[in-house]
Amino acid sequence: MDAGRIKILMLLNKLRGDAETSELTDLIKQNLTLAYKLLRYINSPGIGLTHKVATLEQALMVLGRQKFYRWLTLMLYSSGEHGLSGAVMENALIRARLAELCAQDALSAEQRDELFVAGMFSLLDVALSMPMADVLKQVSLPPLVGEVLLNKEGKYAPYLDLAIACEQSDSENVAVLAQAVGLDVGQVSGFHQDAIFWAQQVGE
Repeated sequence: MDAGRIKILMLLNKLRGDAETSELTDLIKQNLTLAYKLLRYINSPGIGLTHKVATLEQALMVLGRQKFYRWLTLMLYSSGEHGLSGAVMENALIRARLAELCAQDALSAEQRDELFVAGMFSLLDVALSMPMADVLKQVSLPPLVGEVLLNKEGKYAPYLDLAIACEQSDSENVAVLAQAVGLDVGQVSGFHQDAIFWAQQVGE
């Protein structure tokens, strides 16, 4: 794994360990490309700030830890040299967002955040050309996220399975899995379109 991605995994672990903002910014400063991307992202029109953010400390305060965690998972895909990463990242974004949308009435906000992270991490083995078990050894994740990624079991599994079935256009499986989580096929189809549109916007 390249040095940039190792730094990102370190940041993800520090975030999970409730590290101080100063410690996080010190780590970001060790990766100038990441620091530049973070400031560019926080000042982009999509964030909608009325004033320019000039420091990494401000960027972290404005984003908040959960959104910063999500952004870092994106960077795990886009920081690499592998030509496949862009397409894989968009797939992971759709998968993560679709699972999150399907769970909006069934899981708490914190659990939906974890489910989103599970969706993002579910294709990291492909992006990094590493077995999933080896990827997960390098990052601290909530127990339910680890369970679904390693064993395809647990509370998040039905939503991630449903997102993957949509991705594969497996209509028969989509119908079965949708029913299992209390949704109809029409709702899932609408969520899928929303997730595709959202992923395209984020990936621009």
